[in-house]
Amino acid sequence: MYEQYLRDPSSVGEEWRQLFDNGRLAELPVIPTDRAEVLGSGEQGAVPSAAPERTAPRSPLPVSADLQPITGPAARLAQNMADSLSVPTATSFREIAVDVLDARRRELNAQLAAAGKKVSFTHLIGFAIARAARELPVMTHAFQEVDGKPHRLDPHGVNLGLAVDVEKKDRSRALLVPVI
Repeated sequence: MYEQYLRDPSSVGEEWRQLFDNGRLAELPVIPTDRAEVLGSGEQGAVPSAAPERTAPRSPLPVSADLQPITGPAARLAQNMADSLSVPTATSFREIAVDVLDARRRELNAQLAAAGKKVSFTHLIGFAIARAARELPVMTHAFQEVDGKPHRLDPHGVNLGLAVDVEKKDRSRALLVPVI
């Protein structure tokens, strides 16, 4: 995208031009929103007049988590990655064949039909993530800054939350996020 900007700055969006011109983004404007157009979290999509009650703050680290300082070139890489969070992002999509996954899901659903149960792609993807986390525990590690220094966080486990679209008794829809 930078090469495209160098050839013709008007060919990229305003945010990208600002970034490439100054090396940082300007403040983004606040867009006023009509409260009547917002679908809230209250009954029948109402926007609550009062803010939801705060819950107790979460523990910053799981009880069994380990923090290890990141040093050397890995520390510089971690800093570059943290700095990149202020850069606008571009998303790309890839289409992949899921014939085998779809066939397996159909087989499982045929077996579960008698019990009135069904397996979705979300179930299968969640299962694959859990299996991968068990087989490659390093994939569960996270980055955390402690006193301005980069650290690797090994949580010794993962809480996986998958948003599931459910239909309520009143036929309205909501997202439910069970945490596994």
